[in-house]
Amino acid sequence: MLVAPKIHKIPIPGSDPAHVSNVYLIGEGEVAVLDPGSGQEDAILNYLATLGNPRVVKVIVTHSHQDHCGGAPKIQQATGAEILGPLTDLPYINETMKTAAVDIPLKDGETIEVGSVTLKVIHTPGHTPGHIALFMEAEKILFPADNVVGTGTTAIPPSPQGDMFDYVNSLRKLLALESRLICSGHGPIIENPREKIESLIHHRQARENQVIDALKGGKETPYDIMLSIYEKEIEPRLYRAAEGQVISHLIKLEKEGKVKGSEREGKKYYLLV
Repeated sequence: MLVAPKIHKIPIPGSDPAHVSNVYLIGEGEVAVLDPGSGQEDAILNYLATLGNPRVVKVIVTHSHQDHCGGAPKIQQATGAEILGPLTDLPYINETMKTAAVDIPLKDGETIEVGSVTLKVIHTPGHTPGHIALFMEAEKILFPADNVVGTGTTAIPPSPQGDMFDYVNSLRKLLALESRLICSGHGPIIENPREKIESLIHHRQARENQVIDALKGGKETPYDIMLSIYEKEIEPRLYRAAEGQVISHLIKLEKEGKVKGSEREGKKYYLLV
């Protein structure tokens, strides 16, 4: 579906509406394929056929997760396009793709030319160390990949793969772009970018406040903190993932000098301020 001039979205259904993965075709005549995931290749090639098979010159991946780079090798094989990906995530991307490797590493601030379209590379770590967003500056259209999803929020795993401190700073970096449209990696197109990004920052701050309140209430372990926050919100099968989010917040607070972790009797935390 055409979502803006020279931008087509190919939604790939998941287990529910929140898990729809979006692949984007960017350009006209010559196009780039953004974030082809594993198992999405036929849908991409079929959509290209409906457009008269424009020449695919670039396959761009934003980070190392399977649903964003796993399909790049087959798209490259079918089209001959170069694969571009963030330098910091390069080993992980190549490991995920297995049968191909990134041809052109991308750094923060670089630009990518696709015909008459210019995309600026923005390093936005947090979800992964090398995660990038792309920005059409003239059109004020943002492709944030997993930083800003159309429905719900993004999981930030504990370090070394994720970093809550970096993620919140990345959201602020994206907010400063003053985009008018967000083409997210998952879910619907976002037409109120400032409101959406601010809501994600506020959500993370609210979770952080809950972690601090739990520590003030005598909770010491990530699991106990998680239960005090999430027990009435989620099913037990999701406790492990929720504990990971708590650990990510604790690591951020430790980095900021607000919390201290102790290895005695297992990992426990206490407030410094």
